[in-house]
Amino acid sequence: MEAATSYWRELPPTERDIFRFLNVSTDEVYGAASQGDCFDEQSPLAPNSPYAASKAAGELLAPCGGLLSGTCGDSGKKPARGSYVVGGNCCLTNREVVATICDHVDQLLDDGAIRHELVSQVADRPGHDRRYAVDASHLRAKMGWKPQIDFKSELRETVRWYLKNTDWVENVSRRAVSH
Repeated sequence: MEAATSYWRELPPTERDIFRFLNVSTDEVYGAASQGDCFDEQSPLAPNSPYAASKAAGELLAPCGGLLSGTCGDSGKKPARGSYVVGGNCCLTNREVVATICDHVDQLLDDGAIRHELVSQVADRPGHDRRYAVDASHLRAKMGWKPQIDFKSELRETVRWYLKNTDWVENVSRRAVSH
């Protein structure tokens, strides 16, 4: 926040008036979603992991910073504020995402292997969300925003990219192991 405020103060007045600070968070700040439930802008913060708690702290701090609290230098102007949940209208569990990836790999490689057989349940980290569940209807209604891509079909294209770029994947994996 201090860096963003310092940056904002150095802007010419015309640019200050249009500057916007975006705080990007995660649905994990809302805790675990029950089956069929989705989070929206009115959902209470209920983080249940250190990661989610740190992101929730960011959500609480963002409106308190100089830019967003209305104490923007000498202008006295209060910047426009808005809080929107952004999502792709695709509430899937982590297991459903993994199953979909396995299906795509099986179909794209067409080698007779069944990748589902390689998946096993492991102990989860405490507080980990088991599915992604956000309701972006407020953003669609107020701003006219909608996802430009469909998660499930684009996931297939992502899998295809990784299968075609195995050299890149191996290089990144080697660097990750060496650190």
